[in-house]
Amino acid sequence: MARPRSQPERALDDRDFALLEALQVAPRAPWELLGRALGIGARTARRRWEELREHGHAAISCTPGRVIDGAYVDLDCDRDRSEEVAHALARIPDVASVELISGGHDVQALLHSSSLARLREVLISEIARTPGVLRQRSAIITNIFRLGAEWRIGLLTAPQLALLAPARVLVRPSAPVPASAHALRAPLLELLTEDGRMTVAHLAARTGVAEASVRRALLALLVSGHLVLRCHVSGYAVGRPMSAVLRLTAPADQLTATAQAISALNVTRVCVGLAGGPSNLQAGFWLRRPADLIALEETITSRTPAVVTDRAVTLRTIKRMGHLIDADDRIIGSMPLPV
Repeated sequence: MARPRSQPERALDDRDFALLEALQVAPRAPWELLGRALGIGARTARRRWEELREHGHAAISCTPGRVIDGAYVDLDCDRDRSEEVAHALARIPDVASVELISGGHDVQALLHSSSLARLREVLISEIARTPGVLRQRSAIITNIFRLGAEWRIGLLTAPQLALLAPARVLVRPSAPVPASAHALRAPLLELLTEDGRMTVAHLAARTGVAEASVRRALLALLVSGHLVLRCHVSGYAVGRPMSAVLRLTAPADQLTATAQAISALNVTRVCVGLAGGPSNLQAGFWLRRPADLIALEETITSRTPAVVTDRAVTLRTIKRMGHLIDADDRIIGSMPLPV
């Protein structure tokens, strides 16, 4: 059920898009800093954000980051049961995302599990036994070259980005994480999934841990990449209503370079390495129109040695990185991902 809306909806404009991008860059930046970067008042920035969140266009939350075991699963379903299957999968915590798709399969799901053993359990014991599923094919994620949290709308200028720099978290995967911070990873993930801008004071009150300890733990988990804050936005809301996926194969000795080239495209949201099927790469894109997919394939195959092995277009997103999505591509709820 959609959350009640206290205000009538207005058409979004470039000021909204700029605010969303600023929050993509620095999800917990103070309102004063956001306002200064965008040339608006702090109260205006906050009011616009509350409107965007209330109407389901965006949400700031948290995901486990790159330290996870994952897989993509393609499913064939009984006739007229694809949507039923997708909603059933969305109720499984390990299913981070699920979409109804065109092409050779009916549903695609992204799994994020706390261990390889748990990933196998979900694949074998939960998804395969979901009523309405006829067949499933899975591919294990081997490398993450680009996260959806790294996609940007692309409106902010260099001076605006420079103003936001003090609030950005620079990830260093080799950064040490104290045991005390690891112990707070799961509770902080749950709370920041609820509200990625929850104050340290509120986090401390909810966890029963001192504010200074929470502040240190959160910084360590963010810098190391064990937690990732992200501003989720609706593709429809920002003029990217078409979501498409390409499966590709590239020579093993050129896989990383190929993935980096694909990740550098401004339409690329996600790019990962795969094992367990004919393809060793999958990339997801947000596009403006169907014809853009043809141009995109031409760009990729002309610039890299990759060969496209399969393609699909999203018909409807049911769940995106823990967020439940309605038929209008609006966020209507969330579930924390496992750690």
